[in-house]
Amino acid sequence: MSIIRERPTVAVRASDAERDAVVQALGAAHAEGRLTMDELQERVERGVAARTREDLDALTADLPARPRVRPTADPALLVLLGLALALVVALFGVVVTRGAAWWVLMWLPLALAARGRRRRWTRWARWAPR
Repeated sequence: MSIIRERPTVAVRASDAERDAVVQALGAAHAEGRLTMDELQERVERGVAARTREDLDALTADLPARPRVRPTADPALLVLLGLALALVVALFGVVVTRGAAWWVLMWLPLALAARGRRRRWTRWARWAPR
């Protein structure tokens, strides 16, 4: 027969970055009107003095979880990347066909069709699987 010993739960200490993140979340909650100035000051003082993650979690327990925002790419950067890709494909086509320009013109309608298809898909992107 084996004896299983349970470990006592150890409180994990909070880092400076975690304290800063909680203070920023409290500031955002105040900006949204969820906390008064007095509550904000009290919670920020407790957040700066917090030693464990449990102490930090208690400060934001009654606030709604903030949704994660996915970083979006700059549209100008996407256009530049698309142009760069088109240039590479065109140069590859010219090298492979030894200078025949018809190869580049053959792929132009396909590239435009793919661009239009991508634009149509973005209308339905909110229902796309994530």
